[in-house]
Amino acid sequence: MAQFLFLLPPNPRVYSEKSTEVIENSSPPLGISYLASLLEQKECEVRIIDMNLTGMNVEDIVPIIEKEQPQVVGISTGTPTFPNGVRIADLIKAVHPQTYIVFGGIHATSLPNEALINPSIDIVCRGEGELVIADLYEALILSKKPLAEVPGISFKIDDQVIHNPPREYITNLDEIPFPARHLLSLSKYSQRGAMVTSRGCPARCIFCSCGAFAGRTIRTRSPENVIAEIRVMHETYGITQFQFHDDTFTMFPDRAIEVCKLLIKENKGWEFGCQSRVTQITQELADILYAAGCRAIQFGVESGNPYVLRSIRKGITLEKVEEAVKAVRKAGIPHITCGFMVAHPEDTKETIKDTVNFAKKLIGLGATSCPMSIFTPYPGTDIFNNPEKYGIKILSRDWEKYTFSRAHIETKNLTQREIHELYVEGLIQILEAQGNKPFQKTS
Repeated sequence: MAQFLFLLPPNPRVYSEKSTEVIENSSPPLGISYLASLLEQKECEVRIIDMNLTGMNVEDIVPIIEKEQPQVVGISTGTPTFPNGVRIADLIKAVHPQTYIVFGGIHATSLPNEALINPSIDIVCRGEGELVIADLYEALILSKKPLAEVPGISFKIDDQVIHNPPREYITNLDEIPFPARHLLSLSKYSQRGAMVTSRGCPARCIFCSCGAFAGRTIRTRSPENVIAEIRVMHETYGITQFQFHDDTFTMFPDRAIEVCKLLIKENKGWEFGCQSRVTQITQELADILYAAGCRAIQFGVESGNPYVLRSIRKGITLEKVEEAVKAVRKAGIPHITCGFMVAHPEDTKETIKDTVNFAKKLIGLGATSCPMSIFTPYPGTDIFNNPEKYGIKILSRDWEKYTFSRAHIETKNLTQREIHELYVEGLIQILEAQGNKPFQKTS
């Protein structure tokens, strides 16, 4: 019987009908795996259930709760999975009302009042959860601490919502134990080598909620600690391909180079993928990334129009994007992704054409993929909190439909219908331009 049960609700976008299927583009839930690892250090009985892996409906949680009777259930959701999370919480309370229900993740962090309106949700963990979960273990399991003394949570007393002071971010990430991957069906994730080597992002892009969750100050793990986790994953699970899920792995180029040097020293033939800002890429960095095993790199470009880039506070230029793509292509990195969005507040039909044309230009320069999505004002972003400041109207709060392929806004320049039509038209052009070109290293 688990004292703590962590759940990932079914995601409508990645739902698997077969329990034996490896879900494409899926990653293990690192956030709750970190929390589980910390609780295990305290000799707490913990279980993790990712409902996306087993084809579970929300109703399937009932017999599990009846059998396990957990004292605490932690439910981690993004925006599209929040409604399923609430449904699961309702079902748990119906069969085991004494169970504490704790919600975490970016959505509940951004909208704690909205979350706690639901009578089945007892507590919201705001932001990073490791230190919070340690306190909740003492408060809910050991009864050694009142909830009022737990920073970083919101909770209810007699239907009144109480917001405790925020928790300070963890500064030394090396002190956090590695994720409890042994509690996961790791082989069912296509990106089973996923890991995080830093947290936070100093950028202030209007569409991104990273800062609301992980903070504006970037905190890094030491290169030695990163390699130690890679060794554990390789020796324990035979993993040879890793995915650095940092918002920007190369934020501090010198540190990225140090990690690469250690990977080269290991000489195990490991490969990895990462995300980077184009502003950090030099030929030297691109070359050592490739030498260390980088075989996939992703850049957030967002727009092909200089004015629109400035309006979303992206902090890059089109010229720098081209230089970065050329550099990583020359280095030999075979998979180069440049992501774009349409329907930014200042977008027009003409600027969206600029974006499509620039994506096609990057494909000609060597980018292998230029996915395009629709600008979506997620909770936690400045544009969600202040849409009128940006001249947009949010048309829907149907969270399950908050995906990057649906238009949820209209702007001063574009209707919802126009946004969708321009998105589909542009996506078709980009996909046709991508084709199936074989990779060739440039000289």
